[in-house]
Amino acid sequence: MPLYVVLPHPRTRQPPKNQWRPDHRLVDSILTNSGIATLCNVAQMANDYVYAHRCAWGSDAPEITQRARVESVTRKGRDYHVVFSSPEPMRVRPPVQPMRGQQYYFDEP
Repeated sequence: MPLYVVLPHPRTRQPPKNQWRPDHRLVDSILTNSGIATLCNVAQMANDYVYAHRCAWGSDAPEITQRARVESVTRKGRDYHVVFSSPEPMRVRPPVQPMRGQQYYFDEP
């Protein structure tokens, strides 16, 4: 089953960890923890897509905004930098409503 990475909306008041494009729909890379980095490594080795679940913010509903393959995973201090290759835009209702603090889930594409 594909990996869905749960990402805060880029307009939230958080340190800029994820490289969102100006339209706030596509994300080129994320800064994450070792657990998600490991899952992204597995997806990269299997040549699987990883889906971006962008959380709600204001009038923007939660949405699956893209699917992409993992280009690289590198360590940066205590975090990991995951770069996606050729993100493909999507506008899909999320199949799952993650619980507060949940950073990923698996589901059908």
